[in-house]
Formats: sequence, C-alpha cells, structure tokens
Amino acid sequence: MKEKWVNEVPNKGDIIRIKYHNFYHYGIYLGNDDVIEFGRPNEIINEKDIKIHIIKINEFCIDTLYQVRKYSFGELLKKNNRNKVCKIALNHLGEGNYNIIYNNCEHFVNLCVFNKKTSTQVNNIRADLIENYNNNKKE
Repeated sequence: MKEKWVNEVPNKGDIIRIKYHNFYHYGIYLGNDDVIEFGRPNEIINEKDIKIHIIKINEFCIDTLYQVRKYSFGELLKKNNRNKVCKIALNHLGEGNYNIIYNNCEHFVNLCVFNKKTSTQVNNIRADLIENYNNNKKE
C-alpha cells in the first residue's frame, strides 16, 4: 500500500519527513517544536558518529517544507499510541549504529510507531536493483 503524506501541522508522535535532494529524511515530532531524528542529512559525518538526537523543527526542515504521515485504517490498528511513540523514541536518544541500509532514520521512526524497523526507500532501491539486474540478464 502506498504511504500517504500531507502538508499539515504535526501532532505529538507523528512521523514527519522532508525531501533532501533525492531522498527523504524522517523524524518523530515530540511537541513544543521538538523533533527526534537519527542523523542529519546535510552533515557529512562518519557513520559511527551519527546519533539519535532532538532538534527544533525549523532546523529539521533545512529550508524546506515537512510532510506528516497519515495512516490507513489497518495501520491505525497496528501503530503505537502517540505517547508510546514518543516514549520509545526518547528511550533511543543518544544511540548510534547508523547504517544507511539496515539502520537509518526511516527504520528508526517505523520502529517507534510500528515496533518494526523498515525502510520503504531502501526496499524500493533494492526492488529497482533486482529489476534492473533481471532485465539486463534477459538481454
């Protein structure tokens, strides 16, 4: 199912994202203009130094507009409530072990909301690579 994103004011516990170049960067809105995120897309830094931290929403946006995740009925039945989302996120504050394929900002927010590390962006890239590989084998 395709994810739905809207331009509206976030509520506590919402997943928000910004488009940065050709990819999206994700965070959890904590309220009071605070966002918890895993890394900064505009900072060149060694992966081992990337940590989960809190930032103000205007800094999170990097001069662009954010979008708020809207959930399907089925997702609403599976997701954690807003307070639990924030509690899980804050329990990970300061953690590292960033890995663009296996442990990135999208994995982090989905862990907080759905208790499962997933990344649609990574899955889409994998699917494209497999499709291209298979198409090249046919030629």
